[in-house]
Amino acid sequence: MSYDIALFDMDGTLLNTTQDLAASLNYAMHQLKYKACFTPADAALFFGSGSKIAFARALAALQGASSDELLALGATLSPQDLAIDPQEVSRLDEVFSSYYPAHSNDHTRPYPGIYPMLTALQAAGVSCAVISNKMDSEVKRLSLLHFGNTMAYAAGVCDAIARKPSPEITLAALHELQAQTGNANATAVYIGDTEIDFRTAHNAGLDCIAVDWGFRTHSYLEHCGATHIVSSATELTAAILDGKEAHKLCDTK
Repeated sequence: MSYDIALFDMDGTLLNTTQDLAASLNYAMHQLKYKACFTPADAALFFGSGSKIAFARALAALQGASSDELLALGATLSPQDLAIDPQEVSRLDEVFSSYYPAHSNDHTRPYPGIYPMLTALQAAGVSCAVISNKMDSEVKRLSLLHFGNTMAYAAGVCDAIARKPSPEITLAALHELQAQTGNANATAVYIGDTEIDFRTAHNAGLDCIAVDWGFRTHSYLEHCGATHIVSSATELTAAILDGKEAHKLCDTK
């Protein structure tokens, strides 16, 4: 028995966006006279919880915050806990948001095997959606550029929608795809690469499959309580098409 619906995170799950995120972050930092040279690995650490948390993490990193502290930002720590000025976060957000859309696809590409996976899911009748903490316009644009009509729905955050791990955007996608298929009982699985994704799936009451090629390592995913981790798009395809093998995420450390 397969899942009827697959709900994918975007950055770190379907698309490797780290080079473009790092370049745009560095541009914004330089415009505000910060001496920063963040790498794609840094971008992977910073992003995932929304852009404002990413900028708070970047500023905290410049102040010497540890990786654990950076990851706690947006969860158990607030920017103020690390003496991050919210006005600086807003200034970075403004510059980044005006620069990134023109450069979000300079180097961004799907991870290996993503195209064949989506083709196989489409052939099997699985409806797919992408949901992200990126700005909504970029999620829709990048989804269309890279995945065309293989995605039945694509959405990011805007002022009216709470960012993940709130289940709001995920449940909206689920209900939209259930309506499209005419099956209010269609079963769904959520696929992502970070602790935010696990919490999102848990909050939405969905099964979760974690991928270890994205923004977090396999060991960190295990540390966060992921119980079903895959290491290739081929494994992920099989997990979605054989839904009985997927485990519901119960531990959300």
